[in-house]
Amino acid sequence: MIQTWQPSRSAKALRSVEEGKWSVQVKMADGKPETRAVQRGRASGDRVEIVSGLDAGQAVIIPD
Repeated sequence: MIQTWQPSRSAKALRSVEEGKWSVQVKMADGKPETRAVQRGRASGDRVEIVSGLDAGQAVIIPD
């Protein structure tokens, strides 16, 4: 599943890189995935706020 940028994301998209650091996979214009470091904010249920690291319109890959 792919979602375009929104202030919050499905928690499934986030990967813990190390203590307190997170990343997501984004779909690039050429269709290839790229890992992006993000800063996570508040969480509510299965949604997590992304406060930095993504640009408007970027498609985030959410694993099944």
